[in-house]
Amino acid sequence: MAEPTIVLTHAQTPEAILAPKVIGPADLGRAAELGQALAEGLSLGIW
Repeated sequence: MAEPTIVLTHAQTPEAILAPKVIGPADLGRAAELGQALAEGLSLGIW
């Protein structure tokens, strides 16, 4: 199990929702760690 990762972009209008987003390094790092854990679990046959 992993804690949920939520990234808030505060896009509230249709234009803002469709616009390109810039995700900060802290959020990208957390997503990378979660991806690495998932990949390791897959390689070990845990998932």
